[in-house]
Amino acid sequence: EDGLCNNYISCCAQDAYGFMWFGTRTGLNRFNSKTFYMFPEASLLVSNNIYDIEKSPTGEMWVSTEKGLQKYDYQTNTFNLIDFTEGISCYSLQFDQKGNLWMLQYGRSLVKYDKESNTHTNYMYKDGKPIVAFTITPQDDIWAATANGDIVFMDKNHKELVSMGITPIKDISTIWASPQDNLLLIGTIDNG
Repeated sequence: EDGLCNNYISCCAQDAYGFMWFGTRTGLNRFNSKTFYMFPEASLLVSNNIYDIEKSPTGEMWVSTEKGLQKYDYQTNTFNLIDFTEGISCYSLQFDQKGNLWMLQYGRSLVKYDKESNTHTNYMYKDGKPIVAFTITPQDDIWAATANGDIVFMDKNHKELVSMGITPIKDISTIWASPQDNLLLIGTIDNG
């Protein structure tokens, strides 16, 4: 009764005020160390199916759902929809060192959103192979995995995704760059 709106937690993040945010399949909750507050869909969110929550380097809270990307406004306690994402599922929010927000969108394109200029750029791998996971290193290098198991990286000069040329890895679910060791860790659905 006084807890989360759903037991399935899809994501969580801590904001600049120390509040913990929890996304679930049926809503967004914020915990202030004593009580949970549930944000109502009808007045604030485009969808209660929350996929990801991310804090920007400047402390803004961003929420991705099955129907778009929204930025939280602390002054008005509302969420502002980012127009180009309206009606589109957004996943895997990550900020680069310049403050650009990167995400995966339904159809699995990798998208860079420059919030200062309110512009976005879609990146697709050759032949439209879907991107299923990506990571940004501390040096702002971008690595991604495709649905068919290719490991690709963003060529900064040509602004395109380029294959590493290694044997494809089946069923990739996540990719992560170690901040200290220059290691790229890859997780799969069934094989670790």
